[in-house]
Amino acid sequence: MPTIKDVARECGVSANTVSCVLNNKPGEVSARTRERILDAIRRLGYRPNAAARHMVGKRTNTIGIADRYTDSAYINPYKTQILESLVQTARRNRLDVLYYSGHPSEEQVSNFPAYLDGRCDGLICYTGGIDQEEANAILQTGLPVVFVGETPFAQDGAVIDVDNEAGAYLAVTHLTELGHTRIAMMPGNGTSGNVERIAGYRRALAERNIAFDSAYLYSTYAWEDVAYEQGLHALALPERPTAVFCYNDPIAFGLLRAARELGIRVPEQLSIVGFDDIPPAAMTTPPLTTVRQPLSLIGQRAVEILIGVIEGNLPRNHREITPPDLILRSSTAVASR
Repeated sequence: MPTIKDVARECGVSANTVSCVLNNKPGEVSARTRERILDAIRRLGYRPNAAARHMVGKRTNTIGIADRYTDSAYINPYKTQILESLVQTARRNRLDVLYYSGHPSEEQVSNFPAYLDGRCDGLICYTGGIDQEEANAILQTGLPVVFVGETPFAQDGAVIDVDNEAGAYLAVTHLTELGHTRIAMMPGNGTSGNVERIAGYRRALAERNIAFDSAYLYSTYAWEDVAYEQGLHALALPERPTAVFCYNDPIAFGLLRAARELGIRVPEQLSIVGFDDIPPAAMTTPPLTTVRQPLSLIGQRAVEILIGVIEGNLPRNHREITPPDLILRSSTAVASR
């Protein structure tokens, strides 16, 4: 593993100069030299020992937010609400925020190491953009970390998430209470949250003695356009469902489009339930019944938990699960006979 001396040798500077950059000391290193050092840190894969830095009490009063899917933070209402709350809560606590971005095609840990360069006291990660290898690399440095959304790394880092299983159970129980028995689910990709929501879907069916039928589990990705294409296929089948629970709201939006194109009336012929309650859910035709995640609260608590871990008031593997709510709108109705 490269050391600070390797970085210094690569740049032709002293180890003290590299240390000044890592400690973000203004005015002591020229901008050009600073960029050269940061570039060498990235190329060599040098990672300061964050645990040691915290032991000597060096605080930057800066927290990092890591997200590989850069663009989605600005166009995905789910992330937008969380990000806004993260930043507001950080400001209230007099903390600066560094936003670390990447791209989904960058598959190696070495392409996503900037948050390990010592410029932040802790890190908040969207788990949809961080894989297990990257998470392990972060955790091994001793840097305090909070994972937002889903719980694949709960035993090592702190986690803030919604109760996915309970949310799915609420949604599907609502459909069974309306008399639906042919209830499909459009899950997302293979995340822990997806597994938990499938479990909630199956539990709600079992409680009403409705047999689980894998043919009604329509595999898709958590994007509207993909769900639209999948919906066109699924809704054209002879034994189509009378209700569908969707992993998230964008999937539900795609399914609404597909139903409209096929001339299937919602909710008269097909009931649809989403998950998240992002702002567009109230503006669809018809307005979408969905499971609400407390996104602003999740963002707020992510920062508060990170502060607690940094200051030693919370364990590094602190886990917090928030309860969801079912928001009834006009996309669900009594099953047609």
